[in-house]
Amino acid sequence: MTLPGGMPARDFDFPVRGARFGARGPGTRLTDLGVQLKARAGVLRFAPKSPFEISLDSASLVASCSLGSGIVRVQSFDLKSKRIHLEIEDAVSSTAAPYRTSGRLRLSNTELPPLVALCGESIESGPGGWLASVLTDGQIEGADLKWAAAYDPEAPAGLVDRNPSKGRLI
Repeated sequence: MTLPGGMPARDFDFPVRGARFGARGPGTRLTDLGVQLKARAGVLRFAPKSPFEISLDSASLVASCSLGSGIVRVQSFDLKSKRIHLEIEDAVSSTAAPYRTSGRLRLSNTELPPLVALCGESIESGPGGWLASVLTDGQIEGADLKWAAAYDPEAPAGLVDRNPSKGRLI
């Protein structure tokens, strides 16, 4: 099994408990899917270019997808270890054009190397690709970012919503 970002399942070495749910509309048509997962202590491995491990204290995810409207929602995601604490709340994305996304990301007591490893190739291959070579050491004491963006591949400039995202470093 390969997970998003091309991460093989063997890179997840921790016990996970979870529940999934679905809702049906008229007839037998499935309209909604959801998942709740909780992970206990273990190891999360990354190998985008060089092997990297994070000893995990805990992780949790509550997410859902409305098949009719094409909306994916992450109500909460929380990843805790001694080296990284990442929280995502109220993240919403559409699965069809025009694509829209919004949410909130918080970091606290996070070392930069595991954060760069977690972002993987997206940070290395994007416009800010030089960041991976600069972010080799250091720590983020705290950061809070609220984002909102929209993209329409049919629009001339692509970006259709220029609402500014807000963030702060602590």
